[in-house]
Amino acid sequence: MQNWIFREGRKEGRKEGRLQGRLETLAHQFERRLGRPLTTPERQTLADRLAKLGAVRVGDVVLDRSPEELARWLAPRNEG
Repeated sequence: MQNWIFREGRKEGRKEGRLQGRLETLAHQFERRLGRPLTTPERQTLADRLAKLGAVRVGDVVLDRSPEELARWLAPRNEG
């Protein structure tokens, strides 16, 4: 069954899987640098920034900043 809907669904599923894999890898790196698990809001902030900035830039952040700076970078912002 190789119709258009099937192919598009498969393509979208692969894209989501790659994004989820990147998120899990980066979350692990952040947790290692922070020395603790990410909170739910921090994980959401990370996912949002990953979608906006891309994996390379977020990866640079985890390597270039101190644990204290990482915690501030991940802190949810009140925009309102």
